[in-house]
Amino acid sequence: MSLHEQQACFRRLSTEHPAWRLLGADHAPIILAFISDLFSQTNEVPFGRAKVALEAELSAWHEKYGMHDNAGTYLRQWIQADWMREHNDSLTRTDAFEMALRFAQGIEQRESSATASHLRIVQDAVRDLAVVLSPNPAERISLLSVRREELDREIARLEAGIVPQLWLTTKKIGYWGDLDTWGLKMLSDVRQRQPHTQALMMDRATLTAHPGRVVCEPTQASLPAAGLTIDELALFEFLCEVAGQFGRLEQERLSQDYITSRLNAWVDGGNGLGAGP
Repeated sequence: MSLHEQQACFRRLSTEHPAWRLLGADHAPIILAFISDLFSQTNEVPFGRAKVALEAELSAWHEKYGMHDNAGTYLRQWIQADWMREHNDSLTRTDAFEMALRFAQGIEQRESSATASHLRIVQDAVRDLAVVLSPNPAERISLLSVRREELDREIARLEAGIVPQLWLTTKKIGYWGDLDTWGLKMLSDVRQRQPHTQALMMDRATLTAHPGRVVCEPTQASLPAAGLTIDELALFEFLCEVAGQFGRLEQERLSQDYITSRLNAWVDGGNGLGAGP
């Protein structure tokens, strides 16, 4: 994709995609924090309870942040923006909100990880410098002896066949998201890190089994370059074709019996849930 094509793509996403619009909203920190806290203990919240919770906070936000509308108005705005979804007078978070929240949380996590890594580098450098600069032979021998003991322990572990592994690579991983283009896009992202991830209930059979529970998908994700099987790529293209009518099947709309049956089959080692590419 050329520079101008990328610029046009990003410009379109910045105005059309709800996750991008949330991150650019005037009160993005408040919206992210409030909705995240609202659903911290449950995946579904009655509209009335959400309204009461927001009203309790707005009294402080009126003066500090200039939020002068009432709680009901803000909730309706956030629903219309596709950051929450209302069904049977209850609210759930959307994939777009989850995406924006993960992005914001990921920045903080990366900063924390970077700080810890930098601290370890500095500590090692200070230790090495102490060895080099110490004019006292006994002190230098003592410092080098500590390092040698650490290396000897590591060599002993390797000789004993104890090889550190990334624990997740040895585990059976399942991914279950909304059955739409964004769900498949996030599945492909997961497989970039863990290629053996299996898709759960993100197939044509699941879509066919819930004909009355499918809704439209307002905006579609771009086709992932990698990470999807042939069947999943075909499903992605199909969802794009029918997005305006029935391109999205949300997790919470699947029947409980169907979910239980498919999860039990996967846990027991059965097929039909989608293998990694």
